[in-house]
Amino acid sequence: MEIEVKEIIKLEDGKQTGKIVGVQERKDPFHYIDVIIQPDKAGFQIKVGYPAHLSADSRLGCLLQRFGAVLVVKEKVDPAVFLHDKECEFVTIGKKGKDGNDYANVVPESLKPKKE
Repeated sequence: MEIEVKEIIKLEDGKQTGKIVGVQERKDPFHYIDVIIQPDKAGFQIKVGYPAHLSADSRLGCLLQRFGAVLVVKEKVDPAVFLHDKECEFVTIGKKGKDGNDYANVVPESLKPKKE
């Protein structure tokens, strides 16, 4: 089997734009909600995780409120439905992985709706 070697695609540090294409729940090793973003300038997707605790001042709650959610105590919100297909802005910073390669990481507090 032959597989073509592709060029390394990198996101430069700084402000990016894109679209939220999915939201996944992750429970190992901790309970997190991962938001999956398709950056406008990249041929790959990038994830940013938020602890799955939802309140008006939690990281996940603040994210949903930035996108216009109204959080009411004891009511339920589905982040996957609420955030799906939203145009967004975010900031990335490069970080070295355990393998020594540089990877773009989304600053969680920077994810917000795209300005018109």
